[in-house]
Amino acid sequence: TCSVGGRPVANVGTTQEIQSITIADSPFSVSFGGETSAIINLGDSISEVERKLNAYSRNGVGKIDVTCIDCSEDTIGSGDTLLVHFVSYRGDAPTVTVSDGDAVVSEVVRGTSQFVVGRSSYSTIISGFTSVNDWHVRVFAYNGIGEGLPAVAWPSPLRLAAVAPQIPNNVSTTVESATSLTMSWDRPSSIGGVDISSFVIEYDTTPSYTSKNGLPLNQLVVSEAETDASIGVVTEAYPGSNDPILRRRILIDGADPIAQGAIVIGSDIVIDGQHVTISAIDEEQCGVTCLSLNVDYTGNSTSGMKIYSGDSSMHYRYTIDGLTPGVAYFTRVAATNEQATGPFSFVGYPSTPIASTPMDVPASISWASLSSVSEDKLRVDFGSPLLEKPEGANGSPISRYHIEVATGLHEVQELRLSSTNVFENGEFSLLFKGESTGCIRIGASADTVTSALESLSVIDEVGITLSSQTDSLSTYEITFNGQAVGNEDQPLLEFDLLAGCTLPLSDNVTISVRSLQEGVTAFRPDIVSLSTIAKRDVSGFIELSVGYQGDFDQLISVRNQPVLFTVDAGSRFIDTMGDDLSAVLHRGETIVIEGEYVMIESVEVGRIQLKEYHVRGTDGSAVLGYRMDNYIGSTTIVSGDTTLTEANGQDLTLAVQVGDVIEITNDVGGKEYLTIVSVIGSSISFSPCYAGDTVETPIYAKKKVIVSANASSSQMKAAIESLPDVGSVEVSREGPNVSEGNTWYITFTSNSGMFSCSQPSWCFRANAETSSYISVSELGQDYDGNYFLTSFVSGRPKYELLGTSSYIVHDSDEWRLYSSTDALISSVMSWDVTVPLSGWSNGAVVAIPEDTASLLSGADNVAQVSFVQSGIEKSFSNIVFSAIVESSVQEVQEVSVLSDLDDLGGSFEIALGDFSDKVVVYFDDSAEDLIAKLQSLSGVGNVHAEHVELPADKYGSVWSITFHKSGDTPLLQHFGTSNLQGTGVSLIIREKVKGDVGEHHVTVDNLTPGLLYAVKIRAENEAGVGPHTTTGQRFGGGIYALARSASSPPESPTLSTGIVTRSRAEIKFTTPNSNGSDISSYKFEWATSAFESTTVANVNIACSDGSDLLGSFRFIYGSDNPSRSETTHPIDVRSSTIDIEQALNSIATLNEADVSISINATSEMEWAITFLHDVNSIGQLSLDTDDVRCQSEEPLVELSVAKLDAALPTGYRSLEMFTDDSMCSSVSLGETSSKQYLTLSARSSLVTGGSFQLMLDDQSTECIPFDASDLQLKTAIESLNHVDSVNIAATTASDESNFPRAYTITFNDNYPYGQWPALKVNPSHFGSGLCDPFVGGVDHKAVVLPIRDESLCTAGAKETVAIVADSLTALGGSFTVHYGQSSVDIDVDASAGEMEEILADLMWISDVHVSKHEHNDMDVGVAWAVTFPKSSLLDETIFVTDTHVQGRNAKVNAYPILNIASSSPDNNMSGDFRIILDGQATAPLSHQATQMKIVQELHRLNGIGKVTMLGSADGGVVSHLDFKALIDDSFTVEGAKAITVVGDLTSTIALGDQLVIGSCESLEIKDVIYEEFDGSQGAGSLYESLYSSSPETEETKLHGYSILLIKPTGELTSFVSDCSQADGVAEPVYIGSVVLTDTGVDHSLIVKAYTADLDKVEIVPERNWRGNAPRIFYKPPSGLSPHTFMLEGLDKNKQYFIRAFAKNSEGYGPPSNTLQVTPLSTVPSAPMSVMLF
Repeated sequence: TCSVGGRPVANVGTTQEIQSITIADSPFSVSFGGETSAIINLGDSISEVERKLNAYSRNGVGKIDVTCIDCSEDTIGSGDTLLVHFVSYRGDAPTVTVSDGDAVVSEVVRGTSQFVVGRSSYSTIISGFTSVNDWHVRVFAYNGIGEGLPAVAWPSPLRLAAVAPQIPNNVSTTVESATSLTMSWDRPSSIGGVDISSFVIEYDTTPSYTSKNGLPLNQLVVSEAETDASIGVVTEAYPGSNDPILRRRILIDGADPIAQGAIVIGSDIVIDGQHVTISAIDEEQCGVTCLSLNVDYTGNSTSGMKIYSGDSSMHYRYTIDGLTPGVAYFTRVAATNEQATGPFSFVGYPSTPIASTPMDVPASISWASLSSVSEDKLRVDFGSPLLEKPEGANGSPISRYHIEVATGLHEVQELRLSSTNVFENGEFSLLFKGESTGCIRIGASADTVTSALESLSVIDEVGITLSSQTDSLSTYEITFNGQAVGNEDQPLLEFDLLAGCTLPLSDNVTISVRSLQEGVTAFRPDIVSLSTIAKRDVSGFIELSVGYQGDFDQLISVRNQPVLFTVDAGSRFIDTMGDDLSAVLHRGETIVIEGEYVMIESVEVGRIQLKEYHVRGTDGSAVLGYRMDNYIGSTTIVSGDTTLTEANGQDLTLAVQVGDVIEITNDVGGKEYLTIVSVIGSSISFSPCYAGDTVETPIYAKKKVIVSANASSSQMKAAIESLPDVGSVEVSREGPNVSEGNTWYITFTSNSGMFSCSQPSWCFRANAETSSYISVSELGQDYDGNYFLTSFVSGRPKYELLGTSSYIVHDSDEWRLYSSTDALISSVMSWDVTVPLSGWSNGAVVAIPEDTASLLSGADNVAQVSFVQSGIEKSFSNIVFSAIVESSVQEVQEVSVLSDLDDLGGSFEIALGDFSDKVVVYFDDSAEDLIAKLQSLSGVGNVHAEHVELPADKYGSVWSITFHKSGDTPLLQHFGTSNLQGTGVSLIIREKVKGDVGEHHVTVDNLTPGLLYAVKIRAENEAGVGPHTTTGQRFGGGIYALARSASSPPESPTLSTGIVTRSRAEIKFTTPNSNGSDISSYKFEWATSAFESTTVANVNIACSDGSDLLGSFRFIYGSDNPSRSETTHPIDVRSSTIDIEQALNSIATLNEADVSISINATSEMEWAITFLHDVNSIGQLSLDTDDVRCQSEEPLVELSVAKLDAALPTGYRSLEMFTDDSMCSSVSLGETSSKQYLTLSARSSLVTGGSFQLMLDDQSTECIPFDASDLQLKTAIESLNHVDSVNIAATTASDESNFPRAYTITFNDNYPYGQWPALKVNPSHFGSGLCDPFVGGVDHKAVVLPIRDESLCTAGAKETVAIVADSLTALGGSFTVHYGQSSVDIDVDASAGEMEEILADLMWISDVHVSKHEHNDMDVGVAWAVTFPKSSLLDETIFVTDTHVQGRNAKVNAYPILNIASSSPDNNMSGDFRIILDGQATAPLSHQATQMKIVQELHRLNGIGKVTMLGSADGGVVSHLDFKALIDDSFTVEGAKAITVVGDLTSTIALGDQLVIGSCESLEIKDVIYEEFDGSQGAGSLYESLYSSSPETEETKLHGYSILLIKPTGELTSFVSDCSQADGVAEPVYIGSVVLTDTGVDHSLIVKAYTADLDKVEIVPERNWRGNAPRIFYKPPSGLSPHTFMLEGLDKNKQYFIRAFAKNSEGYGPPSNTLQVTPLSTVPSAPMSVMLF
């Protein structure tokens, strides 16, 4: 090694490689570097062997000498050992290969190379010579004393000529990306006399550049122009000019560098070595290429001087792509001119080469979830970054993870009013977001200011406190805490000077506003609604689509045939078996080969080059490849195009339709979105035009999924979440509406980009038709029809005949059409990837239709998406928790090859786990050799190896190997010792330190219960910190869900016994701690036996080969019901029982679990799980073990889940009591309920035969007869899983049904996955399939309506009483109101406020509400409606004595008020209900029935004597029903004038209801007759003949019409003349009296005489009840006590066990104490409705 002053300058030492060949018994050849020698025979001379080995011509080995130590004379023989001397080859040579397998090759001396060639310690360049003379050069050395003797330079003399350039100067290498390095260098000091033409760049993984059979890994020859790093060229410069302006000015050769932004004002540049800054461009109009500098230019004035960027002023730059992330590469560069290539230079020159490792920060993590642990704890679970390789994430192992948790903050502002004097009269107004409040009095209360601000439309809620108030100061603290304004930064309130308020008398009042706390945005999810709407009978399916990320399950094909691929482990090149895929696959595309996701770098004939290597390879087998299933073709697009043609002739009409948006990749790798204008065959016209450069690109359609139009919320959730760009959602469903459609509300809980839709084409969309289908005919009605693309199976499309479950799929080398029962109906032999259009058996005709096909049926149907709430992205400026989670423990393995004596020799093979590739290791390999060999194995990544101390009395080697990759590493495997020699040879590989990825979860403590928290995570490696998960939240990635509150199931309520009688028991209960989530309901359970039995599950996971059990698993609850299943976070196989309990308890539909460990071994784990409080059977519990493996890498993971279900207690029943006051005391049409109506219907004629199947989720009953008895239906439903007991009430169906029966189904036990879902008819077996076809009727349908009874409320219900004063003459005087033992006199003219105040004092209750109403039962009357909380004391009721009231027949009484109200949020309810009292029911009553209709129907009940309506409140007006009627003066019925209205109004209008037509305001309805449409007679003929094209006529054809007969009066002879009403088909009429609300109709009934128990009133919806969340409220007059549950219908001979659970969003909490109640005999209760007349 040469050195200067102790500093190494050049390593010039070399050692030549020597290898030995021990000859066996056969002739042999020797191969090296891809060349093979001639056959070497036994008996050949040494010189002959040497001649044959020196005959190599291409492998670069150079000269070889051969010697033989033990040869006999000069010839070789069996057993002789040849020494092969590599005389000219530099560095460590690969081992030669000998054709005779019995011959032994060993390395005797490892070669080392000289890094620097032709460079001494000192050098200089002497210029100015000519090439016509010989030149002599000598060199003197000088020191402090003087001149030494000269040395003559060799060779001498020297005549100059063009020679190779010298080394490039200042070589540097920087990391460009995870797969590329950028080399930069300066021009050689001497270019050899002629211009440089190119550069040679070599890179390798060894400093000797010999890893590829003695050659570098790769060599690139790049032109000088390709590597030129200059950004411009100087054309004029003025150094030394007398003009100071010119000295600072240069001109360049063009404006492109300026236009492209390479040169801008402020740019630092380098010219001829001088660093300057651009101060101006085109100064004083000197030209667009004229640059002004900040200093005088002092360089060369010659034109052509290159300009370099000041950031990187190297002359040359080149980026090497396609490198393996995490692998260290040595790079070097040499210059070439026309004469020769000069020597190489490298980083570290002239000393030891320095490698560079391509790497990048980690990608975003692959998945993360956020779950609640308790009321103040959240758990964050997360995976590793996407596409992690053995070398790490983008070339470097993960070192740590950064987790941050944030929450929002409400804006808090301070409003301060102050004066230097005492406040006097005055007002002020506040301005917020352009809106002004009314005038606010100075000194106003906090409530007054609150009301003023909340009156603004832009403020929904504020909280205000008056923090200080004096006679000269008022300070308000204002918190913006509403849904609209909370958790968001808000502008400051302003004082509105223009409001016109009375200004303060004093000029010294100042008003100021300042921010006390700036608001911080909390995550607000996007919420959209999806509605199916039609004029009548919506059914069928919807196609949903979001984004362009597909699933990788479509076969890669060419010419309609699958492509086969092979790839070696660790290779970047995939063999396509000769197929040219250049028009099929494209650079930048991701595909899947043998389970690995790989990105394409380039496509060539016969092979694909990958951006990164394939880890495992295909083990020599040809395998199929897969791409995204929304790929529809490839094309070439040219700038300006508005059309494209699929490059392979694919028919695109099967994939897209007009209006769809497709995605392409432009010439710079960006995505562009084109809207389809037309599609014909393989051609598409689109807009806007393509503006990029010519590009070959794949075409993607949006990712789609088809879902049933009556899908449950859980099914809709599963369907939407199957779209990869969505993430997680929550779904609720309302309906059906009047047209049998539904509305789903979809909350995007993780995706933060749905509303803003930065790419509108990407947004959520619903289609009622599709182009992705084929038609089948000639097979009969059961199989003919449109088959729609629903998925891909084994890489090929699957088509389904929706509604029947017949399907077409590729199976066993042929395409097959199967029936719904999987019977083969037709087939065709074909390996095509698309469905063949000919050759089908049984005469089947398969075709591609030209038009789109409807998925949704129903007249004028539409699938409509609307935004309900626009989302807000989470701000992370308010971090409340942060943590750094250190990553993995590195795996350490030890390999030992030992012998008892010092005679060990030979080699052995090792591989990584079950990987196919292997390497040969010699017994004495150095650590460096072993590192190189191991790192050449795919899957190993980077390692460190070192020799460790040998055991005593042993010989050989022991290597300790540390794997740098994350986590546990498969154990290295050896393949025996047959190639090892020695005494007592042993070869052992063992794990010293088990690798561990570290904990991939963190628990966040001390959070505020109920507050919403959001999380973001990023990974870090050696290259830096990667992107946060928030970057992926817009496109389905990131954390599921992005934000949530800390909460857990509620604690236990406490039960106590109230009054107990022979048949009922009053149960009181307390409100437990809600644990961070509001309690939504309580479930009360009772039985006649104790709650003792529990469900137990034993879970076992094991490696049957005895190797270590590794990894993590998840519990899946409900795997038999995918749409309702829940999956836990990952659980390490060595987790504690507490961790496993925590995971199980996170499943909302399971109650508390207790876990114990039964087996705890390295190869096996078993847990016993007891479900402490779930009665009878729980659902299916299974395990996801995809991330569990055995250390041996053998696929030997065994698992079992054995479950023993609890026995249902005797006489078990349960009821739910709800906490939402706004929904209490109501019955609603829900999505789930234990009570369900089943209605069958058909048109045209009676059904007399046939059968059908019902479904509960995905399981079906046997076929049920069309006229099934209640017992037959009960037997069928109880055969389903999870159904133990149902009650069936079969009733006679309505005439229009055409089926004989309708059914009410009540489930008596618990559904294991929450509430009982609605039963459904199996469409494949509804009068078809396995079931008998229906006989009679057409258009057979079935509807199941779940009816939710929410009449029980935790808050109870208030008593409602009407105090009514009646008289035939004017009222006067007073009356006495009694309550308990107290009474008070009240004037009959008391106002509502006065009455309220008096009664509050009388009853000692503050919560009393009174309203005053008209009452017209007699000539004069008034009523006070009184509501107040129910008392627990029996005698505390209101009654009245009217001794002192004045008026003829005057009387005052207190009567119960029965309130019945219909409501729907969108006010779109339709259909009827019945009122039931004492088991007797009214006729059907419309949701909008008039007051008279309600009263008339109640009077038909035996238990009701007299009912009147509560009149309008003070100042209020009772409204009427508005209709559009057909009015025709010629139309009469039964001699009476009549009009007609669309629909059936027989349940809406009463006989005697008032009718207003035109100016006639006192008409009266005589009768209401409903008729189905008949255009040949009566009103139907008027519609048909006069208004055939009107919407009303169309409606009457669908819904029929009602004829309203008008009671004859002498005044009405003509509508035109008497009522000023012309004929028409949609004329306004007004009918009856009704109190209309914003959401429905309200009926308050005063019940004056009755014998029925009004508190047991029931409201039963009819089977035609429809609407968006329709609900009927009914409040019993006597009210309900709060926190009281009445258990009724008890058997006095039995003892009852009673317990309760509280429920919130996290599920049910633990049970209460268990009460034991025995019914008792008591004295009778007080008589009801006792009156004196």
